[in-house]
Amino acid sequence: MPGYAQGPRRGGPCPTRASRWPSAIRISLYSMFDGTFARAMRAAHRRCVSVQILMNNHLSGATDPPWALLQRSLGRSVRVHGVARRSFAKRCHYGCRGHGVLHTKMYLFDSNVPAPYRSRNRIRNTVMVGSSNITSNASGVQWNDLFTIRGNGRVHRDYAQMFTRMKSGRKSSRLFRFSEGKFGSTFWPQGSATDPYTRVLGAVHCTGANGGSGIVGRTVVYINMHAWFGTRGAKLARQVRGLYNRGCYVRVLYSFMSFTVYRTLHHGTGHRMSVRRTLFSHNGRTAYLYSHMKNIDISGHVGDDRSTWLAYTGSHNFTNSGTHYDEVMLRIRSHPAYVKYVRHFKAISRRKSSAVYANFTEPTGGGRAP
Repeated sequence: MPGYAQGPRRGGPCPTRASRWPSAIRISLYSMFDGTFARAMRAAHRRCVSVQILMNNHLSGATDPPWALLQRSLGRSVRVHGVARRSFAKRCHYGCRGHGVLHTKMYLFDSNVPAPYRSRNRIRNTVMVGSSNITSNASGVQWNDLFTIRGNGRVHRDYAQMFTRMKSGRKSSRLFRFSEGKFGSTFWPQGSATDPYTRVLGAVHCTGANGGSGIVGRTVVYINMHAWFGTRGAKLARQVRGLYNRGCYVRVLYSFMSFTVYRTLHHGTGHRMSVRRTLFSHNGRTAYLYSHMKNIDISGHVGDDRSTWLAYTGSHNFTNSGTHYDEVMLRIRSHPAYVKYVRHFKAISRRKSSAVYANFTEPTGGGRAP
């Protein structure tokens, strides 16, 4: 991120006015447990970049040394004596807007370098959304994703607006939706609104696909879901099973799934339904590998469009608690994005998956609560 040579270590103060900050980094995540990342954020702050980070409160400076480094370097509070801070590392206590957990993973980057350097700046209005935290589990134990949107000012403004709402710490049950061209974003908590995933699956028609989409005229739905259980998970499972019953092709990868959900999806199905586990253990108790993605890909007849190519990604699981957490879902209406996500789905299936049901616990440490 472009910054200034001045700063606390260079003999000069950074600008106090937000309009003079050379760049801005806004990050919301569940876990950050990585020293390299923390030092990079500290270095950006010293270049006068505005670095603002929100994390869930299951970790603290006492249990997470990299987070302690961030809090010493950036400060802990959003405001000091009523004045907004340029940088901070703040823990949201049992959710920012939501109730329970801050689970949204979004990474926002923008810079305001002046001419003549502006033409060389490729970081303007950049948004990254997906399943990945900044932890050793995220890089070494889990399958994860981040989808990057570059140069889209409206999408960046929508996400920056939500970050501003979240950092205030004011609780809310309002579901926010934004739409910009081929991108659509949903931010939980849900409140009394209809379940967004019920709407997504409810728009699918299983026959009538054309234009090269689907499989021989039938819509195909790929679901790669980290956690799928509870009464809400069971309801969504029945909806997915209904798609199969009406003629869709359905392909499912799962990590942590209740047997009730598994039985609903798997029992009595044929070749149009596949349900495979990505969760594996060496000792029969604790997982050493699993998918952390929360991804749906649809090709075929959706709504009034008989040749749709859709990819959904974000932080949201098929669980009861997901309705009141801070969560995000990104819709991408794009054939290339669909193809890349399905290619990744198939790579996981080939590399390490099983048709046999099992359930293990997640490993501790590496960003998990101690």
